[in-house]
Amino acid sequence: MKKLFIFLLATILLVTPAFAAETAGSGLVTVSEMTSKTDKSGQHIVTAKIYNGTGESTRAGFAAYGMDESGKILEINSNDKFMSKGASETFTIILKNKAIKSVDGLAIDGSSRNGVQLLNYGSYVTGAGDTIVTGVVLNGTHDAGRIGFAAYGLDDKGNIVEVNSQDKFVSKGESRTFTLSLKSKATKRVEGLAIDGISLNGVELLKHGSYTTGAGSTIVTGVVLNGTNEAKRIGFAAYGLDDKGQVVETLSADKFVSKGESATFTVTLKSKANKKVEGLAIDGGSQDGVQLLKYGSYQTGTGETIVTGVVLNGTDEAIRIGFAAYGQDGQGKLIEANSADRFVSKGESQTFTVILKSKLSKKIAGLAIDGGSRDGVQLIKYGSYVNAAGETVVTGVVLNGTNEATRVGFAAYGKDTKGKVVEASSADRFVSKGESRTFTVILKGITNKKIEAIVMDGSSLTGVQLLKHGSYTNGAGETVVTGVIFNGTNEAKSVVFKASGHNAKGKAVETKSASKFVSKGESAAFTITLKDKTITKVTASGN
Repeated sequence: MKKLFIFLLATILLVTPAFAAETAGSGLVTVSEMTSKTDKSGQHIVTAKIYNGTGESTRAGFAAYGMDESGKILEINSNDKFMSKGASETFTIILKNKAIKSVDGLAIDGSSRNGVQLLNYGSYVTGAGDTIVTGVVLNGTHDAGRIGFAAYGLDDKGNIVEVNSQDKFVSKGESRTFTLSLKSKATKRVEGLAIDGISLNGVELLKHGSYTTGAGSTIVTGVVLNGTNEAKRIGFAAYGLDDKGQVVETLSADKFVSKGESATFTVTLKSKANKKVEGLAIDGGSQDGVQLLKYGSYQTGTGETIVTGVVLNGTDEAIRIGFAAYGQDGQGKLIEANSADRFVSKGESQTFTVILKSKLSKKIAGLAIDGGSRDGVQLIKYGSYVNAAGETVVTGVVLNGTNEATRVGFAAYGKDTKGKVVEASSADRFVSKGESRTFTVILKGITNKKIEAIVMDGSSLTGVQLLKHGSYTNGAGETVVTGVIFNGTNEAKSVVFKASGHNAKGKAVETKSASKFVSKGESAAFTITLKDKTITKVTASGN
């Protein structure tokens, strides 16, 4: 028989030797006898007789924990039951870890009203490198509710590398044993905490941690408690910072949980630029509208910029929400914009990833897109840059903020140094109500010095319109005329773009036209080349 160190517990604390001399009738839940034996499989069978000397009928129990040679707790397990005042009950606890060298025990007093308490916990490492953590938590409140246990592993520098949690609904005075697994081999030390799902202190991030895999990804875990009075969606967002403190990447996860329930979330950050990781809790019950919680960006080896953003639908309805990212050059000029969106439930958060292709972006910004907005077709952001071929690439993010699915479009036009429109082009597509889309148009003229843009609302029935036109002289001395025509009628039809070149005396020296069949609400871009080299002015029309 291994030597046993037997401690008595009064109001969930190990008692001093002075208390150990008191009788069972002194008002304590006490251990009157405890024995331990090891079976053939190496399990430790711990038996204890518990006396309820509280003077009232209450839940009472026994927790046994095994230690290694250094006294470190490896494993703990418990059981409890409702006991009449003055009653004695025998509890049998099994500890499975074969590395246990000695055993201790404590009595659990369910009549204690000192809140949700972590009585004790222990941990050990398996042959596969996982860390198994067990903890005993007591609901020492006046109410039945959810209680839980969170374990977190720390590396040799004291940084939290991983967390995990579990919770259960229990009666007042009831205790539970929780078993958790931590996967990171970077864990050198383990700590634990009790989760109080009964006290309502809002949505809380209890703990979070992170570690880097062999592939360079960062695994981030977080425990979030729904400490509100209602079932709702809650979530966790993790974001990585570089060595300058700039957010380089963010990612989130969420789920629907009961009031008082806690959940463990795991997200993976892919950028190798992450040097420090932080986290935040997401309260899906927030009614503060569509919110951009966090965003970050980093450059890939090919020069592209990966931008991630976490957006919360904090409205009271399921709607489309999205994220737009835009890059700026050193002078603050918008270079490029891109977006992504999807339909999400109320209270749901989503992570969006967009790619900006221009290497000219020096600063990245982001914004949330509220697909529940009913402010018409809106141009959210646009930007432009010159590619290696000398073309001007214009990107724009457009939201269909109407009450119906319709065609929406984006037209970009370039101006020369005198403010004259020299080129125009467009793109459009059919989009659902509340949906946002990114459009890309290319302007080929080299005289484009300033870029502007407009949107087209396919639900607006204002007739056939020539929205923009412009002209420039190409390298061959020809006049290139471009125009964007919008079919704002209630039917699909053929639209015609007509361009006329005039000489210095104002005489029309060349006229050409082009036509396309376009759907109602659709726009079309036209290009006409006038070859007369005496042209100094261009007029155009669309019908």
